[in-house]
Amino acid sequence: MKSWFIQTVLIFVSFLQYLYPCTSIIVGKDASTDGSVLLGHNEDGSGCRIVNVWRVNQHMHAPTDSVTLISGIKIPQIKKTWAYLWFQMNGLAYSDCYMNEWGVAVASNACPSKLDSTVASGRIGYMLRRIIAERAQSAKEGVRIAGMLLDSLGYVDYGRTLIVCDPNEAWLISMLGGKYWTACRVPDNGVVGLSNQFVFRNVNFEDKKNWMFSKNDIRQLALDQGWYDPENSEEFDFSVIFSIPPQNDLRQWRVQQLVTAKTDTMMKKAKRGFPFAVYPKKKISYNKILSVLRDHYDKTIYEKQTADSTGMNPNRIIPQTICTSTTQYSIVAQLRNWLPWPASGLFWICFGRPDCHPFLPWYSAIDSIPDYYQNTPHIESPDSALAYHFNPVPGTFRYDPHSAFWIQNELENIIDMNYHESLPQVTPVRQAIETRLIAFQQEFESSMLRLWKKDPDSAGLYCRELLVSATEETLQKTIQMIKWLKTRNFR
Repeated sequence: MKSWFIQTVLIFVSFLQYLYPCTSIIVGKDASTDGSVLLGHNEDGSGCRIVNVWRVNQHMHAPTDSVTLISGIKIPQIKKTWAYLWFQMNGLAYSDCYMNEWGVAVASNACPSKLDSTVASGRIGYMLRRIIAERAQSAKEGVRIAGMLLDSLGYVDYGRTLIVCDPNEAWLISMLGGKYWTACRVPDNGVVGLSNQFVFRNVNFEDKKNWMFSKNDIRQLALDQGWYDPENSEEFDFSVIFSIPPQNDLRQWRVQQLVTAKTDTMMKKAKRGFPFAVYPKKKISYNKILSVLRDHYDKTIYEKQTADSTGMNPNRIIPQTICTSTTQYSIVAQLRNWLPWPASGLFWICFGRPDCHPFLPWYSAIDSIPDYYQNTPHIESPDSALAYHFNPVPGTFRYDPHSAFWIQNELENIIDMNYHESLPQVTPVRQAIETRLIAFQQEFESSMLRLWKKDPDSAGLYCRELLVSATEETLQKTIQMIKWLKTRNFR
């Protein structure tokens, strides 16, 4: 009976990972070509979804103000909260991403843990990332803020890893559920690939510079559960101890393979175990991150065994690819410590699957959000968007021909009718838009900073004008491609 139960749990977890196969790549500043901290992340969610974007302004709070968690618990609000961008997926508890005015970016991946509900119960979940965005001036401060809340309230989820980055460094917080968590700093010269498994390996409990821990001792937890025997193991292997088997994930392997250019197969690599970070000889560029987020195991045995040999759409195969059918949006955070505020924090965002659409520039300094990206009826402010997040108003998921998300989603659907013939027609259009935006980036930022020095308020408007221009070009090209592909497919 016990064996049957364990197998059932593993099958269920595998099913969850099929539904939510988020993949991330985190690059330390010394491993990137320009000195940026880079975060690439594909956010996945099944079913009918919509992505809205909000800018939440700085706010001064009264001493009596509080934050109400989804559980109904109230915690004290701080005196001043920072401005931030909020990428909202209505109705979902763990799919929103954030970047604040300090360039602190937050995303997360589900990482199921072995803990059961008697140990892993907690009272904070959805609001944790938002509170980090509101309060943190650095990634490390964000980890400390999260740690205090987790130690006090415990995490409600069955296991998750938060990614918290800023222009100087990146941290991962792996939460087992309840009041047990561990955080580790990404090496400045390293690259971490994260799918849906915990990735910390040998935990260094003496290294206070690069590790942080919950007040509740994770070593004692592992001993109590019978998952760790210090007499037979010199290392405390976090991934092996707390992850639901198997620990080795094909997407984590693929990220490491792409950035190191090593040709080891998944099976060879799994025998030795995946390291927490890899250290590429060639530094990683922004364009390299884009290619990782668009990957379908291209030119590997896994591609040959699936889409190539069957003619299937590679986004709909098992094992899941990095870019997959449930990818709702994709981000690349480019965080630069040598630039002042208006230019230091930049999100490149793709709405929908990145194999179909270009990444457009969202600076943290943007003063307001274009109408293309706010499409929920009667929801006109971040406060009302939060109030109805888990109780979406009627029409929230209704098709809107003026919505950037829906227009790009329609192109995906048309492409998927004849993927292998249609995608090559769309790819050059996507590439041309991205090439122009990247080529214009340095000139734009120089102009923006000159304006900012003369008139600080002008920088936000200038950032908005760039995004509107890029969006209008993208949507115009997208609509043209939709019409052309419909004519070609339906004639």
